[in-house]
Amino acid sequence: MNKHFLSVALLLCLGSQTFAGSITGKLTDKDTGEPLIGANIVVVGTTAGASTSNNGDFVLESLPPGEYALRISYIGYQTVEQTVTVGASEITLNRALTPLILTSDMITVVAARARVRETPVAFMDVEKIQLIEESGSRDFPAMLDAMPGVYSTEGTGEMGASRVNVRGFDFKNIAMLINGLPVNDVEDGFQYWSNWDNLTDVTSSVQVQRGLGASNMAVFSVGGTINILTDPTQLERSVSFRQEYGAGTYLKSLLNFNSGLIDNKFAVSISLARKDGYGVIDQAWIDEYSYYGTLSYNAGRNHRLELSAVGAPQSHGQRSFPQNVGAFDKDFALDIYRDYGLGADAIASLEDAPDLGRRYNPNWGPIFNFDKSRLKEYYDGEVHDFQDRPLYLGGDKQSGNFLNSNINYYHKPHFNLNWYWQASPKLLLTNVAYYTRGHGGGAQTWGSQPRISSGEFTGQIDYQTIYDNNRNNIDPTYSTTESRTQTVMLNWTNKHYWVGLLSSAQYRLNNESTLTFGIDGRYYRSELGPEVRNLLGGDYYIDFGNANQTSPVKRLGDSFGFHYGANIRWIGGFASYEQEFGKLTAVASGSVINNWYQRRDDFKDHSLIPRKTDWLSIFGGTAKAGANYALAQNLNIYGNAGFYSKAPIFAAAIDFSHQVFDKILNEKIYSIEGGVGYETKLWKINGNLYHTFWQDRNLPSSTQITNPTTGAQERFLFLLKGIDARHMGVEADFTVNLHKMLQLDGAVSLGSWEWLNDVEATFAPDAYPDSTTTIQVFSKDLKVGGAPQTTFGLGVTVRPVTGMTLKTQWRLHTNQYAEFNPAGRRSESDRGAQSWKLPSANIVDIFFAYALPLELGGAKLQLIGRVFNLFDADFISLASDRGNHTAADALVFMGKPRYFNLGMTIEL
Repeated sequence: MNKHFLSVALLLCLGSQTFAGSITGKLTDKDTGEPLIGANIVVVGTTAGASTSNNGDFVLESLPPGEYALRISYIGYQTVEQTVTVGASEITLNRALTPLILTSDMITVVAARARVRETPVAFMDVEKIQLIEESGSRDFPAMLDAMPGVYSTEGTGEMGASRVNVRGFDFKNIAMLINGLPVNDVEDGFQYWSNWDNLTDVTSSVQVQRGLGASNMAVFSVGGTINILTDPTQLERSVSFRQEYGAGTYLKSLLNFNSGLIDNKFAVSISLARKDGYGVIDQAWIDEYSYYGTLSYNAGRNHRLELSAVGAPQSHGQRSFPQNVGAFDKDFALDIYRDYGLGADAIASLEDAPDLGRRYNPNWGPIFNFDKSRLKEYYDGEVHDFQDRPLYLGGDKQSGNFLNSNINYYHKPHFNLNWYWQASPKLLLTNVAYYTRGHGGGAQTWGSQPRISSGEFTGQIDYQTIYDNNRNNIDPTYSTTESRTQTVMLNWTNKHYWVGLLSSAQYRLNNESTLTFGIDGRYYRSELGPEVRNLLGGDYYIDFGNANQTSPVKRLGDSFGFHYGANIRWIGGFASYEQEFGKLTAVASGSVINNWYQRRDDFKDHSLIPRKTDWLSIFGGTAKAGANYALAQNLNIYGNAGFYSKAPIFAAAIDFSHQVFDKILNEKIYSIEGGVGYETKLWKINGNLYHTFWQDRNLPSSTQITNPTTGAQERFLFLLKGIDARHMGVEADFTVNLHKMLQLDGAVSLGSWEWLNDVEATFAPDAYPDSTTTIQVFSKDLKVGGAPQTTFGLGVTVRPVTGMTLKTQWRLHTNQYAEFNPAGRRSESDRGAQSWKLPSANIVDIFFAYALPLELGGAKLQLIGRVFNLFDADFISLASDRGNHTAADALVFMGKPRYFNLGMTIEL
């Protein structure tokens, strides 16, 4: 009887499998056709479901015959429900989801986004779901480190201090665009991530275009372009709240509100956040608010307007000064010294040195006995009371209060007004007016800073001694009752405003060809100079830096040292033409620009030097061309080439002494690249080769010269011209969908980046035309430092149940040289001497996200967790080379030890 029962059960099981059906399909963006990665497909009323792969594909298997209701959802897109009837065979369900935006694809005209298998550039996308799952409230570049050719580091370890490097080019030579608008600092190209700390919360997608990039206007993306699209105004009403907690007493709260479409015309989206904590690095605290808002208006059938604002007023404690590796981790330093064959003297030097730990921050010190009225601080135009903060050391709370020697505080709101006009079925006009006003600066202690030599605060600044000395320092030259400050805390203020207009037109000549053209105008004005922030127990400070002043006595808020600014005008025109020839897509673009530079100086003697220089005009431009060819439906090849004539940055055109450098040359960049892409249901692989030649680098430099009259040594500024560099390499990335629950991602980049030549500079100062000085710079064949020239990465993603994602990401950084300025290689011993080569870094992070398959009163709940540097690996994030080019004298910042971040999101 048991045998009969087992036979019947076996037949029933076989029968259920025989007649079970499945649903396969692909989800894409309705406007762009791009696959949607990580979208959820749920069988309503059950726990069955699936998530889409990197190709947008999904599979629902083992469904008994019957009728099912499917719910398809993805962040930023309209949720849809569809009823399907499953039989005994496979059915196909492909859906194109509609973005929850009012302006549809119009923003892509401005943003110049590359398209898969069409645009002939190397690029990768990071979608919103990945940003949410992996950010852990880190700086924006942290999510880009897994890409080939991209190196991202948290730098000094403080909030907002991350750095990103593409193909060996640092962040000053990478174009950062937000909705198609450039946001690199106009004077020097810098990107200050603390100004955009909320980007990870309000970004819908980020695209990293390596190399020349796809932008039509003149952005000098020597290394690449980080192209960010922020969240558009959504058409459906929703409210969400996210709370995050992490190591370093970190706490973040985020509120999002979307009004939904009102009267088929208006929609408003607002995001507000609050973030604070004492930091994983000692006293690298963060105190920040951030906001983002968009207002969209359908002005008519063919006119749409959008107003947006984004900003992050913040202040944070900095870790500005690197140390010898032994200061952070003595055992790690000993291993390095032995591996690099350093002598017994170098090893012995570590024995008596204090081991301060990887969290060590030299830029603060405790203070216990003080009068608060004598520690008042001036910043943002107001006097503030001393802010009591408890001491945190190595993650543990101590007694007392402290002062940071270095603080960054800044607010840089950015406002956009976009007007989209569909003038005809073939012509789309876009106009973007924007305004940015930055104000704030960086606090820094100026003067003697004694260190505490023993006890729990070993290695920290002895602010108690500084305070006591300032408090009891009577200088009768200036006052018999007030104390003269010898060590002062100052603000290096940086104020600027920037207005611009970007107007473009896209005209479809026919179904195969498109012409885009436009103008780009900008005006920028900055003001820089130190001011007294904190007198540290004294009453006044003495400074003679202002040649026009009536008194050298400086009190809270007074400017001193120097005070200057830059005026910059920019006007450019651009055009591109795209043509389809069957399987071939070709594109050519070019731009011309003119920069005008003017320097202002309020502290120079205006009887000798005018307050403003004459306007300096510099012309430049770009030319790019490329083509993509579809060899088959899932196989394409592409190539591109380009030339940039790049004006030098402001500091390489007009020097600090208010003089225009002699014989300014534009920098010339030549680049060529080729690649291939292959994609199937299971595989996706891309590979490319690149070669970039950078000619006539302009490096502002200085040297000591002898005054022929007095014999005194004087500092002289000059522009070192003519250094060339070559960056070439190979990059590849792949995705393998091993199973609907298992996905592998990987990337590799092998680079060869070198300085190519020695340079000789001969000059004579204007004041001493007969005193000729010659400087020889030995830079030939030196490796470019600052980023690993070889990287590997591997990610494993598991989706065990619907809505759950588990991911492990491993990265190897190797073949990295400490950064250095080639203009400083002036000794014969520097000839051919490579900078210190860092030990390899192996880093593993893990991520967890789970959207609970239940609703509480209509609310959806998601849990997120991250652990960074899972195995607590010792590694160096930044290193600067010095005279002997060895580990013993290099200055470094250590990477953060293992730390965590947890989050929960509630959506209504």
